[in-house]
Amino acid sequence: MHQQGYEELGRLYDRTLKVTKQSRGRVLVNMGSFVRITVLIWADILTNYALFVMTPYLTNVWSLNITHAAAIVNVFSGAATIMPIGMAFLVDAFMVTIGCSCSPVLLIAL
Repeated sequence: MHQQGYEELGRLYDRTLKVTKQSRGRVLVNMGSFVRITVLIWADILTNYALFVMTPYLTNVWSLNITHAAAIVNVFSGAATIMPIGMAFLVDAFMVTIGCSCSPVLLIAL
């Protein structure tokens, strides 16, 4: 699941090193994208761990069946995955910007 993120991170790191080597003494390194990607990968790992821990919590503390606990975690994960698309549509619909259509916002959300 995270293999694509790691490959993209590696390509970005290689590209940054190439720009640094080509700059010949000038500081042209833009690590902002690298840091953003790294933070997003770690946030995704933390979220997956929290959902992984949530199932035993629901079964042990709340005494739910494993099927009900898995259903709760799956519904939450699905809603959290789909929500950016709906939010992007609402932002595009109600935040008036001249010449803005919904398609670029949806592409960013996906």
